[in-house]
Amino acid sequence: KLTDFKQYQTDMKELLGIEIDEEMDTKRLIPTYSKLYSLKKYSKKFKRLQRKQSRRVLKSKQNKTKLGGNFYKTQKKLNQAFDKSSHQKTDRYHKITSELSKQFELIVVEDLQVKNMTKRAKLKNVKQKSGLNQSINNTSFYQIISFLDYKQQHNGKLLVKVPPQYTSKTCHCCGNINHKLKLNHRQYWCLECGYREHRDINAANNILSKGLSLFGVGNIHADFKEQSLSC
Repeated sequence: KLTDFKQYQTDMKELLGIEIDEEMDTKRLIPTYSKLYSLKKYSKKFKRLQRKQSRRVLKSKQNKTKLGGNFYKTQKKLNQAFDKSSHQKTDRYHKITSELSKQFELIVVEDLQVKNMTKRAKLKNVKQKSGLNQSINNTSFYQIISFLDYKQQHNGKLLVKVPPQYTSKTCHCCGNINHKLKLNHRQYWCLECGYREHRDINAANNILSKGLSLFGVGNIHADFKEQSLSC
């Protein structure tokens, strides 16, 4: 059990920072020291049936006719596909978080406020923001963090939440902030020191560093930087 944090200071593989990728096309957990975990949201069957139902509803409105029996049969299949997909997703999250909790003594995550992240865009980029909002909700950030939280407690380990501000834009090597970095820039390149890394790996490293700073672990931070690629 994590009764004395200092006993873990020499083994960086027992410490983990996680960035949850918000990019619309992919859903991945980006840990600092482990493989990437793919997070698929819905099955192809569910999407196909959903589009089919939408076309039927639109046609019914245009022709001012009632929805037929086939609509309700398809809706039943759609509900079944949704339930199956939801169960598969929850099972996947359980497996991922259980594996992470077994492997790491300290896990650091961003304290994401999903309600603020999914606010409607005003005037500009409404369509893009709508798609991003849907992808954020489908990824179930809150569910993932909740699973990690109670599993870490059950295993006598720690989960720490840190502010998410500038974790992606800050260089993990020198601390310089790239204010021009945009969401579609998947590679982080520091113009100050030349450090290059995938933006989410860079963010995961920064998240872990923020978590360690709460314990006043200065020497760990320095050792961790030395282990980072290209630093």
